[in-house]
Parts: sequence; C-alpha cells; structure tokens
Amino acid sequence: ILAMADDKEITGYEKKAISKSIPVWNDVQLIERQSYKGSHFHGLVLEVKNLSNSQINIQEKDFRFDKK
Repeated sequence: ILAMADDKEITGYEKKAISKSIPVWNDVQLIERQSYKGSHFHGLVLEVKNLSNSQINIQEKDFRFDKK
C-alpha cells in the first residue's frame, strides 16, 4: 500500500495508469488514477474532490467496487 501511495513499481504487480471518472455522488468528483493488480491484491489509487461548499466525511467502506 505504501508503494502505491508513493507511485512506485511493485514486484509481482501490474501497474496501470488510468484516468477514469467514476460517478458516485453529485457533489463528489472521483477519478481512478492507477490500478495495481497481483495474484492476491487489487488496489486502486483514487482522486477524490469535494465539489460542494460543505464538509463531506467519506470512509473507505464508501468505495467498495464490484470486481471486474
């Protein structure tokens, strides 16, 4: 996970650059930036932007995606 945050290559994992908008909520812009795939782990690097004028609290559980 640290290597993903530091934008580093990870042995045994395929790193793919992505720029895909994911529609979630009207007041949140969510963009998938990178994907890391390995035999036991699939991680995403997401950019999250609050488009509203109020504070939004988001938890990791709010970002559960179906496997593709």
